[in-house]
Amino acid sequence: RYCSDECGVALAVKRIKTFMPDKREEMRRGGVARGYDEELMEDLQKQQEIAHQKIEVLQNERLVIMNLIKNAKSDVTDNNSEEDMSDDDTVVDNEEMDCVICGMSCTDKSAARHMERCYNKFESKLALGSTVKCHVTWESPVCDAYDRQQGTYCKKLRVLCPDHNKEKEEHSGICGCPLELSKITEDTAVCRRAKRSCNKHIGWERLRL
Repeated sequence: RYCSDECGVALAVKRIKTFMPDKREEMRRGGVARGYDEELMEDLQKQQEIAHQKIEVLQNERLVIMNLIKNAKSDVTDNNSEEDMSDDDTVVDNEEMDCVICGMSCTDKSAARHMERCYNKFESKLALGSTVKCHVTWESPVCDAYDRQQGTYCKKLRVLCPDHNKEKEEHSGICGCPLELSKITEDTAVCRRAKRSCNKHIGWERLRL
């Protein structure tokens, strides 16, 4: 309580002149919370810059691999030449093994292709979709193919989706898989086995792209 209204107003004005400058200065600096937010923002910007640099490297590598695939399709090799015969192909073992997916017996030479067919068969039965499409500036890692009947976008991994990323008929060129995967360039040595007879690098294009 004050003795009069004039006294209360005078006290309020005095309080404002006493405490307000410090409060205004603190608001101008932003306080502790703003300083923490700025540090967090700078850290996030650094991480974003590093991520963009990695994406750029992967995109450049993808262009190189696409050129290698293009050259491999137009290149023809002789399966009987000594250059094409690798240590894995000189001795052919027809030992039988059980498929880890369906359990049927298959030879070790055809095991990789057999298991890939089995995987595609069972994976096709699995429905994995969403009504939201993945929006990214680069190529999406998920399939994102639109199903008109279900009204959803496929959310399986793009390279492993058997429904919308079916492997095309193998070409008559060489395999073309880079033998040195640590750093892929235009001059990287590639597998020169015929694409149809190479059992060591089956589907390498899908895994690298």
